[in-house]
Amino acid sequence: MANRIVGLDIGAWAIKAVALDTLQRPVEIVGYAEVRLAELATLARAPEPVEETALEEVEASGDDADAAGDAGAEGGDEAADGGDFEEAPESAEVEEQVVREPWVRGIEQLVEQGFFEGVSRVVATMPNGEAMTLRLGVPFEGKAQVASVLPHLLMGSLPMPLQRVTYDFEVMPGRGEEPFDALVGFVESERLAGLLGSMQAVGVDPAVVGISELALRQAAERAMMLQSESFAVIDFGHAHTRLLIQDGERTVVARSIKQGGQALSEVLAESFNLSLEDADRLKVQRARLDVESDAADPAVARVGQVAKEVLGPLVRDLRRTFQSAYARDRVQVETIFICGGASRLQGLKPHLEREFGVAVVPLSVELTVADEAAVSFGARQPEAMVALGAALLSVREKGQADPVNLRQGPFEFRGKSSYVRAQLVRLGIAAAALVVLGLGVLLMQRLDQSAQLEAMKEATAEQTQALFGERLTSPAAIRARLGGAAGPERGFVPLKSAYELLSLVTEGTADVEELKLDRIDIDTDRKLIQMVGVTDSPQSVDQIAASLEREECLSDARKEKVTVQGDNRVQFEIHVTSDCS
Repeated sequence: MANRIVGLDIGAWAIKAVALDTLQRPVEIVGYAEVRLAELATLARAPEPVEETALEEVEASGDDADAAGDAGAEGGDEAADGGDFEEAPESAEVEEQVVREPWVRGIEQLVEQGFFEGVSRVVATMPNGEAMTLRLGVPFEGKAQVASVLPHLLMGSLPMPLQRVTYDFEVMPGRGEEPFDALVGFVESERLAGLLGSMQAVGVDPAVVGISELALRQAAERAMMLQSESFAVIDFGHAHTRLLIQDGERTVVARSIKQGGQALSEVLAESFNLSLEDADRLKVQRARLDVESDAADPAVARVGQVAKEVLGPLVRDLRRTFQSAYARDRVQVETIFICGGASRLQGLKPHLEREFGVAVVPLSVELTVADEAAVSFGARQPEAMVALGAALLSVREKGQADPVNLRQGPFEFRGKSSYVRAQLVRLGIAAAALVVLGLGVLLMQRLDQSAQLEAMKEATAEQTQALFGERLTSPAAIRARLGGAAGPERGFVPLKSAYELLSLVTEGTADVEELKLDRIDIDTDRKLIQMVGVTDSPQSVDQIAASLEREECLSDARKEKVTVQGDNRVQFEIHVTSDCS
């Protein structure tokens, strides 16, 4: 299924994967898979009812529960997740193996299950809260112009040296001193290299590596109840809570807070002297945020009180972020959408509505779900939102800007062509058959050797003519042609695509202040770039031609037409030869 896209959410508790069929209109969800990291150690067990002895211990714990509140601020671990409440197994040996590289084995298991078969594109998000965002005011709307000044702006804004960072950005309307804002997503290059290396080692090469909070934006745009101009999405995960604040087309806040459902399990275990496993079950079955302290069941009331105290620091952090968004951008959040495994906590919705004074709604998407995915996706929709948003990063409507993709520079996705691979196998077999038959004809049928050899050459030549536009019969020449090793004028795989050539042309004209391009035609077959536009003087035309000739792979910029149409208006046409097509 060449139209299948898979979105991956690499979490602390589980790996979540959503598959979309983009051939359908609207897009259809055709698969959902979840690999819990504890299950990799074959020790994971389904939640069991809380034993009466555990409840008796809670009831007997007395006032020890009063000390639980402050411990919640320290909850969480190093990995972000939208997962469930359950905890990893306590076996020290197994836990050490899982902590080492749990998510890699989770992806490997998905590969073994065949989840990636027929996939045309994989989109992943950076785990562990390692990717971050920041906003910078910029004077331009064009991405090429912003790219030229952004490194200087980032010098004093990043928490680490610029040379250690890989980043991408999108431009959106601004409300500060500058007319536009650049929303920059960045990650430490070493961490990105580790992620890609580990994934490629198990046979998965994501075309896009995005940021979890921005993936939530894609899911929110599909929400059936999404009618607010200014809204927030809170993803309550296992170890992190992700927050997105959106104001129309502007992303005001995209951040991750190091606290999630795991923190409550740890505090319950410490407060009531339970194992983490028992604390998990107690949290799922008995923790309620909407129970008063004088409730009929004192055990439930005390567990609910602990849950409120643990949630308190997180709520205060979220409130400060909402206040900051209003103070800086005058954004008043109208609706809060919640998702993630910890959003299943009983009473969370009314509790947040009381705390923030706005409507709180579980995030649900308006997408068709195929029969084969209806049960699995429907039951786990809160946990699947980041993975779904990641997949939707590759589903762009006409005119929409490209999403923030951390695969830049040396990490740029090179892609694969299944057609080329198939042709390579076929031509390799044909070339091998040519050699074997040639030797057989030479030894056994000398009289018919010439005719037989010519027939095989003709068969190979016809296939290469169809594939390359050129008749080739030598195996070495065919392999060189496929791999682009035959030189820039002969390689089947061009040194630069039409998109990259367009980028070169943009960079070559960035220094011209008065320039309007009416048309750019890139003909990779003729190795010709035609530019038609308007500038302010003939000297500017000369400057454009000279600048283009200085760019890598561009040469012989010829001015075909230069017409002075009036003061400060000169129409021109330039033909540029490309050496990298």
